[in-house]
Amino acid sequence: MTGSAGTAAATSRLPDLTGWFRRPPPRTPLARLPTPVERAPFLDGPDHQVFVKRDDRTSELYGGGKVRKLEYVLAEVPEGPCTSVGAIGSHHLLALGIFLHEMERNLYSWTFLQEPTSHAVRNLAALVSLQPLVWYVPRRIMLPLAAIDYRFLRRPPEPGAWIPAGASSPAGAFGFFAAACELAAQIDAGVLPAPRTVYVTAGTAGTAAGLVFGLAACRIATHVRLVSAVERPLFNRWIFASVLRRFVRFLRTLDPDPRVRDLTGPGALRALARRGVTWSIDHGQVGRGYARSTEAGLRVVADSARHGLALETTYTGKCAAALAQDVRGRGRFRPPPGPILFWNTHASTDVRRFIVQDWQERLPPALGRWVRRVGGPDLVE
Repeated sequence: MTGSAGTAAATSRLPDLTGWFRRPPPRTPLARLPTPVERAPFLDGPDHQVFVKRDDRTSELYGGGKVRKLEYVLAEVPEGPCTSVGAIGSHHLLALGIFLHEMERNLYSWTFLQEPTSHAVRNLAALVSLQPLVWYVPRRIMLPLAAIDYRFLRRPPEPGAWIPAGASSPAGAFGFFAAACELAAQIDAGVLPAPRTVYVTAGTAGTAAGLVFGLAACRIATHVRLVSAVERPLFNRWIFASVLRRFVRFLRTLDPDPRVRDLTGPGALRALARRGVTWSIDHGQVGRGYARSTEAGLRVVADSARHGLALETTYTGKCAAALAQDVRGRGRFRPPPGPILFWNTHASTDVRRFIVQDWQERLPPALGRWVRRVGGPDLVE
């Protein structure tokens, strides 16, 4: 990885969104922005120069793209507990838990199993160390049982405000609309050239929706390659179009300025292409399923670590694997020659500082038995 000398210059050029929206959404400042952009020559192809947007550095407390979303999501519910859902290694749940803990608020977590990597178990240990209330089911498909347990059998002492998976509400997506404007300021400042292609991981689609519309608003003509971390029935072009339309309705409530009114009207999705922003979805890296590692992902995670970039196997490793295959002509997509931006949404924070000694005793009994069976205590070290 090579640093970008122009990062500091962009600090004074953060977007003033009040100029575009007369009623911008409330924001709880959590992130330190702008995040830097760096060159990643080890990911280059013969005709492509790769840059990385380092959202792993959004916060010294806990980084990653989720912080951008939570700034707007938590501003909508400034008090009381929150309820959300994710796998045991979920960065969304951990980020939400950490920032709620800082605010002296509670997290109610609906949690299911994933592949027992050291990364996932370490995140679980950090999460339960924050003392959330946990409703556990063994498989993702059984989450309705967690909902029944939460609502009728083990009701929490105080209802929690619902935070969608991945913080991918329209307000959360707005965090990445603002992020695209931040990127535009960095392009204007000479930190990086305008990317011909942007690679970003996709699951609940909030990041992608905000980014696509933000790039269009800033008139950054590019193709956004969405590398799916979930199976096709859970994320596809119909689902994404629905998420985009929901985000358009949200933008409309902000009283948009005429400069972006075409992005909030009935033809908003067509306006994306007129402004030069297109997108496509890659399901080729899903492998055996969500949160199941792949050989290609493991290779690129290891290679990235040698170059100072921390990725993980569920989302960003698979996204980087797709990029690496595409620029070498071995993937499903041929990006046009020129600069590529890889948007790193992973939190590279060492979560071991959050882990308390008795974390296993805080697990639900069934989850505790699973952790011991897979050697969880050793994986955390």
